[in-house]
Amino acid sequence: MASTLLSLARKRMICFPPHIESNRCARIVESLTGIGFSLEDLQVYSKGTDSIILLNRPTGTVLKVVRLDSNANMCREGNMMLYTGYASRKKVAPRVLAFTREFVHMEFVRGASLKSLLKLNQKIETRQLCLILEKVLELDRIGVDHGELCRPYRHIIFKEPEREPIIVDFGRASLSRRPKNFTAIMSFLLNNEKALSASARRSLLEALNSACKDERDVPYCALREYKKSMAIGALIVERVCRSA
Repeated sequence: MASTLLSLARKRMICFPPHIESNRCARIVESLTGIGFSLEDLQVYSKGTDSIILLNRPTGTVLKVVRLDSNANMCREGNMMLYTGYASRKKVAPRVLAFTREFVHMEFVRGASLKSLLKLNQKIETRQLCLILEKVLELDRIGVDHGELCRPYRHIIFKEPEREPIIVDFGRASLSRRPKNFTAIMSFLLNNEKALSASARRSLLEALNSACKDERDVPYCALREYKKSMAIGALIVERVCRSA
């Protein structure tokens, strides 16, 4: 029975890459079947550097399963997402249902990534910008540094049908680093003009101008001020959201 399950796991790409011989495949299968998952119900949704995303069709949830060629411990990501869910006052990340060293079981955020949005020549509107800034500010407030929001293309999903931004991929998140989520996103948006609609960019620049005391260095002086006091960030977000 065990060999049959391992063969099925490799065939269905649950153990990925399937050609790699590793004892971890057996641990993955044992972890999944041990809490009631049927391997036949799991379908590959996407592949990443350290993990593979599987859609669990009966429940409509997803499993983020470690790749066989990665040393990642999925408990780290599960713990960071769990903490974020408990500590934050906003819906920042997907809801975690369970996790082990081998996988994280979570709600499925159905929607387009920021990368997909920009590929279609669509842009972040003011309402979405407001929500993104609220959520990265919330991550900073609770002390979680995501670690990858300087290039957020795959790490922000616009959840259907309201296109609410949800932050994903907490595998490199940390509570020990100084949080830089707000400044990372702001730097990305300021350096990527095509990411924002004209009205959203205007709202952002006006908010930064109002928070900046040095008119010679707008808008970056506001980001420097934020590093001294998060109150500046709250002011910027409030002004952006007011125009949404």
